[in-house]
Amino acid sequence: LSPRAPPCPKMADTLPELDDDALAQVLGLLGAADLDSCRGTCRAWRATGSEPKLWRRLLQVTYFAGSPEALPEQPLAPLGDEDEGVCVMPSSELGPAPSWRVAFLRWHALSRRVDGPRPMDAALWMQIAGAWARLERALRGRMPAIKETLCSPASAEQLAVLHSRGLRYIHAIHDGQELALDRFMLAQDNDGVRANRDSVCLGLFGGYSVYNHRVHMRMHPLQISVGIATSWESKFKLGEAHADAIALAGSDRLEIVSVSHSLSRFFAVDCADVLYIHADLGGWEVAAPSLGAWFCEHARRVEDGTHRIGHVLGPESPAEGIMLFPCRVDGEFCSREVTQGIEVVASAVYCPEHPQTFCYSLRFLMHPDAPHASAQLVRRRWLISDGSEEPRHVVGDGVVGMFPVLRRGGGYRDDRQAKQTFSGAASLAKGKEREGWFEYQSFSGPMGSAEGGKFAGDIMFVPGSLAAPTGEPFAVSVAPFRLARAPLLF
Repeated sequence: LSPRAPPCPKMADTLPELDDDALAQVLGLLGAADLDSCRGTCRAWRATGSEPKLWRRLLQVTYFAGSPEALPEQPLAPLGDEDEGVCVMPSSELGPAPSWRVAFLRWHALSRRVDGPRPMDAALWMQIAGAWARLERALRGRMPAIKETLCSPASAEQLAVLHSRGLRYIHAIHDGQELALDRFMLAQDNDGVRANRDSVCLGLFGGYSVYNHRVHMRMHPLQISVGIATSWESKFKLGEAHADAIALAGSDRLEIVSVSHSLSRFFAVDCADVLYIHADLGGWEVAAPSLGAWFCEHARRVEDGTHRIGHVLGPESPAEGIMLFPCRVDGEFCSREVTQGIEVVASAVYCPEHPQTFCYSLRFLMHPDAPHASAQLVRRRWLISDGSEEPRHVVGDGVVGMFPVLRRGGGYRDDRQAKQTFSGAASLAKGKEREGWFEYQSFSGPMGSAEGGKFAGDIMFVPGSLAAPTGEPFAVSVAPFRLARAPLLF
């Protein structure tokens, strides 16, 4: 019989001469699981294996590999119920962790729930979580009715079916919206549907209304959006015109981001996270190069008031929601001009789902220091150009059949005298007194040039009113604004 082999020494006994720095270099070659195992060897290895620089490096190469500059200076991670990070529920909140090791474990727990076996992009998660936090904060203060529609996080099983990483992260925090209308539609309660039909205006991604064309962009729960995409499988695929995008994404498949209540306007994302908008007249076209960038920009616009809260169905309806007509003046897609104390803010929305292609919004407000106590709008004159043909001159009475009277700080509709003056129509009821802005929306028509065009003009007002003028008519300028596809479409 051969002699018994001597017992194997413990790993710690085989490296007696290593100082702390050398041991740290050796442990730094290990992955997270092996490093955590080594921490249980002895006190010295536990201390060295807990070094912040080791776990910070692991966090960077595992979850911040694509954006190492996004790794925070201090340990920041999803909130966990336990220090070891085994109980992380996705939310918009990130908070300080007690150590880089705990931060790693919390990111690891989140990755397993949200991405499963797929690699996680912690930098993208931080962007989307931050955007959700801004949306929640803004809606809580300005439109709590929308905040209350947000659902709890999607389950790991629901997230597993999504190929778009950005879409997974968005639904991992809030799995869409549940509107009051939904419950009554499922119950086939017609009275409840009628009583709650205005809840469609609470879409997270905003809306607009022009005449009978109404768009309200909501975020459906995954169970519904996946069902819609499955039932319309041929619709949610890219065609030959997007061959390069298909090659990059590795698939022609699209996943739903948002759908209007009327099913006329769709946003969908491919497997490479490129966002598309569907135009009934021309198929899918790129709305944003990145779903994450689009979502973050929407949050910024809601937060700073670019996408304000307003009467989505028009000034005569009490229903409020997020308005997609931008109202923060940038001199390009939104313009502002003040003439004789009357301020005009103008902007447009690209609507590829409609034959007119562009719709615009005009808002009027008479300032407290205006030289006239009141003035009535009587005539409009527009100049619409797109560079491909002679500019269109549009001249007419009123605006979309309305002849509002502005007063300092407010106004009202008074179409009676105007209708009698211009068309001989019978007397109409006077509109309600209203504080703040008078606004209306209309279509401008398609542009003949791919670069789009411009809209400008002026509006004639009569001091006082048509029935009792107090001075000579004067023109109020509408500063030029673009009718063109913006870099990001909403």
